[in-house]
Amino acid sequence: MRIKGILQNNFWKNNSFINNLTSILVTQSMPQIFICFSCSRNVDANSLRNRIQRIKICLCKRFNRTQTHLQYTVCVRPQCQALHLATNMATTDVTVKSRPIYEDLRNLGCCERCCLRYLGVRNPQSYRCVRAALVEIGLEKEKGFDSSPKQKILKCNPCILCLGLLQEEFFTDDTVHQIVSGVLKASYDCDIFTCALSLPISCQLRAHSLRLHLADKFPVTFALRELHQETHVISMKEAWKWTVAPLIAKAVNKELDSGMKSDFFIGVNMIYPGDEDECSCLLEMHADLFKVRKTHKRKYHGTLYTRKAVELALQTTEAAHFKQFYPSPPPVPTAAVGFDNITCTHNSLFFAGRYNKFSRTLSQTPWVIDGERRMESSVQEIISESLQTASKAERIKFSAAGREDVDVRTLGRGRPFVCELLNPHRVKFTAEQMQSMEADINNNSKEVAVRDLQIVQKDELVNLKAGEEKTIKRYMALCISSDPIEAQSLEQLGNIKDLTLSQKTPVRVLHRRPLATRPKIVHSMKAWLLENPTKLCKKEKNYGTLLNLKLTSVIAYAFTIMSSAPQLRKLSKNTDVHVHNKDRGGLPYPKAEAATWKALTIQSEVSQSVHKTAQPKTLMLGGEGRGTRKLRRP
Repeated sequence: MRIKGILQNNFWKNNSFINNLTSILVTQSMPQIFICFSCSRNVDANSLRNRIQRIKICLCKRFNRTQTHLQYTVCVRPQCQALHLATNMATTDVTVKSRPIYEDLRNLGCCERCCLRYLGVRNPQSYRCVRAALVEIGLEKEKGFDSSPKQKILKCNPCILCLGLLQEEFFTDDTVHQIVSGVLKASYDCDIFTCALSLPISCQLRAHSLRLHLADKFPVTFALRELHQETHVISMKEAWKWTVAPLIAKAVNKELDSGMKSDFFIGVNMIYPGDEDECSCLLEMHADLFKVRKTHKRKYHGTLYTRKAVELALQTTEAAHFKQFYPSPPPVPTAAVGFDNITCTHNSLFFAGRYNKFSRTLSQTPWVIDGERRMESSVQEIISESLQTASKAERIKFSAAGREDVDVRTLGRGRPFVCELLNPHRVKFTAEQMQSMEADINNNSKEVAVRDLQIVQKDELVNLKAGEEKTIKRYMALCISSDPIEAQSLEQLGNIKDLTLSQKTPVRVLHRRPLATRPKIVHSMKAWLLENPTKLCKKEKNYGTLLNLKLTSVIAYAFTIMSSAPQLRKLSKNTDVHVHNKDRGGLPYPKAEAATWKALTIQSEVSQSVHKTAQPKTLMLGGEGRGTRKLRRP
């Protein structure tokens, strides 16, 4: 049983502590009470001893005892102000049978927390108040306060395992302050964070060296277990998170997530001055591996020792071979590990919505060919600028459901798009703030308008590109011809079913798509005569089939293969056209079906010949696609 309270300045001026303590323990059998005081270093020893004596007297009076045996120990931690009381302190699985291992580790130069790690203590509270935990286990005796003169404190060496990382003598308050200052300076608004620790490579060598020593000296305890088994020995990173990460969480006013599920990561990088010298033994121990990495620096990005490479080498190294190049147990280090820097990163945030484009001189993405920019701006840049400013993201990736040509407008409900914000500092947005960002985009540019702006999850992005091979689009084309067209010549169009076309990658998109021939299918076609004389051609095709606006592709191809329709062949070769793509609406993102998100993609090519004396013919192309395009006669 544990009792926690707050050690305040006026805590001892009243009897609230005694009243609360006796009310809880009045029904307990109290042969012994154990108290762990956690207080700041500036607490006077005599003052604290008087307070403990007062507690003993009060407990004797309350329980009508002539003497109360009170054990106590002091955990001197400036950041911790919790008062812990406990009775029946057998809370771990470690017993006094582990004393030989503990004494051997201490004699080798291991710190108290590293001893707990190798004894398998898994209680996080034990690492925060390590002295009390050792007394609780029975490995150390309690230390009281007396009036004897203070003895000279000997200089402490860094731990042979953690290199001082888990020692309060080396991992000072200033180091924690540097970490906290870096997090606050980064200014992330996420409420939950995960802390990650980067250790020097030499820590892997030292841990392996100690495992070999323990396996030789305590074969009953360690030889039966695999040397690299992580279920018994607590990792150094885990012990550090139990000890220091709560202090960081309290200082930055954020919640710590130890399950690595948070989107916000705080990476703490530590350095060791002797890391390079200690790792140099690997060049002789595994010359076949590390000398190759040293020679081919470009292949391995100039990094000689990596954690993965060292771990793989140690797993395949025999104990006798390892001891020839590195001592076991590891030697006492001459310097402690130091703080290098921190890196704060946040997972990507995804904004989705629909955009309309009203300009015929605006590309969807930045158009750069051979290092030369063709357009001043783009849809991507107009939308991303406002989102990046609001979220303070490092950069943005833009993606849309299809794309339109530069001189094609996007009307109607708009084309679905998504922006991936990389490492955003601000991730919390209200509905009013989302509407404000929409208004900023729409007010800053008359060429682009955004609607339905919202935050979506990453797994919903599959809907943006889903159905590309299965979606079927319907279009209408209105063709005006100067020559009469007979109705009989149009009937054969209805007999065309599932016409397969081999479509090469257009030249205009070769800078971003590979050159390939892709099969496309025209499922059906239908045409009928209108007045003046006119013809309305309706066709159905799968998504991604490019339409040549000079009637030299899908529709024109269907016309020219019909030997009984000479008028259509003539029309396909000698017609200058005006093409208009009308929007038919769609469902909002992201709940709409994938088929309604697909847009028309159009390719422009020059017709074979044009009669200069003939009047322009007009082709009206409409349907559920989005975009409007008007061609000028060459």
